[in-house]
Amino acid sequence: MTASLLALTAAASAGVADFLAARAARRLAVTLVAAWAQTVGIAVCVLACFVTGGGDLSLRDAGMAALAGVAMAIGISALYGSLAIGPIGVTAPVAAVSGAAVPVLAAAILGESLARGQSYGLLLGLVAIPLLAHAPADASQPQRPARGIAIALLAGLGIGGFTILLDVTPAAAGLWPVVVARVAAALVLWITAAAGRSMRAPDRSDWALLVPCGVLDGLAVAAFLLALHGGNLAIVAVLAAFYPAATIALAMLIDRERLRPIQWAGLLAAAAAIAMII
Repeated sequence: MTASLLALTAAASAGVADFLAARAARRLAVTLVAAWAQTVGIAVCVLACFVTGGGDLSLRDAGMAALAGVAMAIGISALYGSLAIGPIGVTAPVAAVSGAAVPVLAAAILGESLARGQSYGLLLGLVAIPLLAHAPADASQPQRPARGIAIALLAGLGIGGFTILLDVTPAAAGLWPVVVARVAAALVLWITAAAGRSMRAPDRSDWALLVPCGVLDGLAVAAFLLALHGGNLAIVAVLAAFYPAATIALAMLIDRERLRPIQWAGLLAAAAAIAMII
């Protein structure tokens, strides 16, 4: 129960952080938004380490955490990019379903058996993705759903890889793997941003989005690792994949984003897929 609550806490925090990142990515380069979010979150994760009692991090664990950070850099930048070109109500669930499916399949390969309902849930998730692929009802908005979905699938692969690599680290390491992962992710993202000449100093309105985004994302990852240490890989990964619920709710309330009936069917199918995988 504790692991499940931590996973759902991670989902809620990540969902709000992703919405803030999507808005920031409409003003700044995606890699720059992701780099700042990862950097701000480092301080949050370090503080969480001391609050939870630290841990013993071996060289092997640090290496796995660094690889997890590289996967997260790919996943989070792709996720923010897909959310920026939208529509959020489509790209967020696509990233969530694909990001949840990867750890579930890995758990099955590693010997964690899948129930029949979980297998059906994975198939339903694959059906949900094309349903979500239709253009938004508001054709006046400059959104590219096909490209957004492709990038969201890449985000799911990166996030799924991050989950698998982070799960390998032992509970004895505490939250230090998260700190190492975020430092590695931040380095990759800053190098990418510099190489792409997308560096620009954020203004006051940008900071109003970047700081809470980084704080919430840091809290989400810390809660996620604690959930992985105390729960089943597949179940925790899927519960954490509920993060689009918060993202979509904010998109509908604030951005007035509208979905077609077939997209609502896709959303329901995605939600059912996640529930069946649990």
